[in-house]
Amino acid sequence: MSRNRRNQSAALRWAPVIKTVVLCAFIGGASIGYVWQKNQIASLGRQLKEREIRLERLNEANAKLAKQLVTLRSPAQIERRLKELHLPLSQPGQLQILRLAETQPGEPAGEAELLMAERRRAAAAHP
Repeated sequence: MSRNRRNQSAALRWAPVIKTVVLCAFIGGASIGYVWQKNQIASLGRQLKEREIRLERLNEANAKLAKQLVTLRSPAQIERRLKELHLPLSQPGQLQILRLAETQPGEPAGEAELLMAERRRAAAAHP
C-alpha cells in the first residue's frame, strides 16, 4: 500500500488544494464585490439626495425671483422708481401709441395704411 502512495503523481495531491484555493478566491472576490456594490449604492443614494435638495432650493429661488420680476415690471413700481431717480419719464398718451393692424398674406394692406394715416393726422392736430 505504501508503494502506491509513492507512485501517485504530484498533480493528484495538489488537485484538492487548487480546488480549495479557487473556491476561496471566488467566495472572497464575490464578497468584496458585494461590499463594493453596497458602498456604491449608498454613495449614489447620498448624491441623489444632495441633488434633490439642491434642486428644491433652486426651484424656491427661481419662484422668488419670478415674483420679484413681476413686482419690478408692474407699472406702479416703475413709476415709483422713476420718481426716486428723478427721471422725467411717464407713460405715453393714447395718441402717442400707434397700433398696427396685421394683415393676412392675401389681404390688401390699404385698410391698415388708412388707419395709420388717420392716427398721424390726429396726433398732428393735438400737439
